[in-house]
Amino acid sequence: MGSDIDQILTNFMEGLSNPYGLERSFQLRSERLSTGRALYSVHRQHLGFRAKRKLLQLAESLQVPADFIPDLDSLFDEAVIIHLGVDAGATHACKIYLEFPVSQPSAQNSLLFRAFKWAPQTGGQQAVTDYRIDGRYRASEFSQSLQQYYPDADLIDQKLLIDSVLQIVHHRAPELELLALNVTEHGNGRQSFDLNLYDADLSLTDLADWLNTATQLFAIPESEWRPLLAHIQHQSLGHIAGGIDRKGDAFLSLYHGLQGS
Repeated sequence: MGSDIDQILTNFMEGLSNPYGLERSFQLRSERLSTGRALYSVHRQHLGFRAKRKLLQLAESLQVPADFIPDLDSLFDEAVIIHLGVDAGATHACKIYLEFPVSQPSAQNSLLFRAFKWAPQTGGQQAVTDYRIDGRYRASEFSQSLQQYYPDADLIDQKLLIDSVLQIVHHRAPELELLALNVTEHGNGRQSFDLNLYDADLSLTDLADWLNTATQLFAIPESEWRPLLAHIQHQSLGHIAGGIDRKGDAFLSLYHGLQGS
């Protein structure tokens, strides 16, 4: 099902005959590595004639929950970029992100994205996720914010893991300011961050040792993650996201290799 959704989204984007972006990612959870995650991005005006209708028809073909449609309808015209995602891991989740303009690039607490996420196969698993601007930080400064995302003592290793990658970024670009987003979901306790690291100019090869530590922490067998790294090792590290998910479990997502616009 996940690969089918990916193909549907690819066909949709290619059918627009306009530029679009594609970013892939993988996610670590306890004893689970999720690959097959993709995010397609297109400027709203590039959806062409009857843009909103096109998006809603696509969403309905992917069994979007009926209670998402009113918000997608009402918020569509406010968005500047539409992001369409698939997670072909355990959830087989579909995702639609609406990206909104902000008055200032670092306007704290401004809503940058609202995401609608659902699982066609299970029917009941759905969430609305808000991504708000936390600010721009040097890597060393953002380290001081990690406690809010890993508040419990049993999460200290998760916190240290993120702190260690921030040290790598700091050594590469000590003055670089990174856009940080605070991520929450409606009706549950998710508390996580998203940090844009593209401007740090790091490849996944640069993080091979760190990834080894990360996969050990999440108990991912080397036989699973080594082939993945070999395939994507020369791609740029993009976003890194982590914290506590809607079920209260720690996770780590790495986005990489942005293509297109």
